[in-house]
Amino acid sequence: MGLGRRAESRHVALTADFFLITVGALLLLLPSLLTGVPKGHDYPNHIVWVEAFTAQMTAGNPYPRWLEGLWLGAGGADFFFALSPFAYHRQAMVSLRSGV
Repeated sequence: MGLGRRAESRHVALTADFFLITVGALLLLLPSLLTGVPKGHDYPNHIVWVEAFTAQMTAGNPYPRWLEGLWLGAGGADFFFALSPFAYHRQAMVSLRSGV
């Protein structure tokens, strides 16, 4: 048995909405996709944090709060006061899987 007429039209409308949202998002992201992600003034800090975070995860700490590799080996919890660690978990997983 097929869907009713109302259900089919709703499915088509949802599919069209999803398509329009996807196309709109890609158009908004097009400059970054073509030229790369812009590097802000704190870009070097994030690179150091990702490296230290990944090192801690590799050492077996699934949610490092104190990053030993910061501040010339003294360690620190610099970025946990302002930033969510989700992006750092994601980047650590990508680094660990890719070997980079």
